[in-house]
Amino acid sequence: MKRIIYFLLIVPLLSQAQPASYQLSLEDAVLMAIENSPLLKKAGYEKEIAQAQARQAVGGYLPQVKASSQFTDNFALPEQQLPGEVFGQPGTTIPVKFGVRYGVSAGLEASQVIYNQQLIAGVKSAASLEALMHYGELSSKEELVYNVSQAYLQIQVTRQQRELVKSNLERVDRLYQNSKAQFDNGIIKENSVKQLAVNFQNTETQLLEVGYNLDQLTNLLKFHLSIDQSTELVLTSDLITDNKIILQDELSLESNIQYRQLLQQENLSLINEKYEKAAYVPSLNAFMNFGYTGQTNDFKFSGANYNSFNNGTWGLSVSIPVFDGFQRRNKLQIAQIETKQVLEDKKYLEHNINMNYQNAESRIRLSRKQASAQKANMVLAQDVYEATTESFQEGVSPLSELLDAENSLLEAQANYLTNLLQLKLAELDHLKASGQLAQIVENIDINNQ
Repeated sequence: MKRIIYFLLIVPLLSQAQPASYQLSLEDAVLMAIENSPLLKKAGYEKEIAQAQARQAVGGYLPQVKASSQFTDNFALPEQQLPGEVFGQPGTTIPVKFGVRYGVSAGLEASQVIYNQQLIAGVKSAASLEALMHYGELSSKEELVYNVSQAYLQIQVTRQQRELVKSNLERVDRLYQNSKAQFDNGIIKENSVKQLAVNFQNTETQLLEVGYNLDQLTNLLKFHLSIDQSTELVLTSDLITDNKIILQDELSLESNIQYRQLLQQENLSLINEKYEKAAYVPSLNAFMNFGYTGQTNDFKFSGANYNSFNNGTWGLSVSIPVFDGFQRRNKLQIAQIETKQVLEDKKYLEHNINMNYQNAESRIRLSRKQASAQKANMVLAQDVYEATTESFQEGVSPLSELLDAENSLLEAQANYLTNLLQLKLAELDHLKASGQLAQIVENIDINNQ
């Protein structure tokens, strides 16, 4: 019975406590982020709203039909006093009720726009707005892909840093243990042992700091993926040594999503100008009305005492704008100024994209040289440190020389990792500025449709 209770109660709790785990390549991480992102879902809803608005605008050019029906009970008919002479009773007035008590009616109204310049501009505006929302969604995806790639990359560089610090800690620990033995044998002074103990504690603290930074970056990646913070992640792509994407050597301004988004905004602003200009143009509509009316004093809607008749009209109506207190003129001026603002925004964005592209190229060239030089410098510093360590243990080199060699090694490692991260981030910025990242995002969007 105890075993049964254990399996019924304890085992399910243990299974629930197991955190989820994902092995993710960069592509898997990007697809997961796109699928889970609340911001992208919101952008998708905005796109659906724009699509519905486009259909609504087109619906304004379709026939508009409305049907109606009504039943009335005139339980208190109005009276009017008539001269008695009408009824052969001169000198008197006789009250007479007009109308019938019960009535039914039904009608059908239809209208069709034949020509309305504003409605045409409205249809174009709605279609342009739909395209603008599409680019807005792509822009959000591009930003999300950039953030996921950046966090993924920073995690891998930080993991390299953690491995280096671990190696440093193991090396310092061995040296510290050896120094205690040397002190016991009277080879070195107690002060040297204490100094090595300080170095050990500092390196251990540095390892804790790197672990904290790694946890923060991992949590940031989980945030971009919109998954639970308790989820375990195993990153399988190697972004440090594996360069699958070849950077293009030219700027593709037309591929930049923000630039295309602004072009669409410019187009929408021009359409808005046409919409305001169309307010000066007459519009032409066709209309048709058909109705049925039935009347009776008895609650019977057939027979000799029931009267009914039909009525109907059709025609054309023209609306000609004449004067509205200069409201149309002012609206048009506002639309024209808004277009000028968009044009200035486009010039600013062009300069900004060019600047970001040139900066990314310069940073890549510099970081490549720096990373290469610092990698070689790190190897040399490692050799110097190992030789100095051996000399110190033999009692040839003083502790100060060993500490200088250790500081040089730590500085070389830090410089190498810093330049390596700057190089990879510059390559990511180059992908975004050149428009190459936008092309990748669009391909992802097409493949997921």
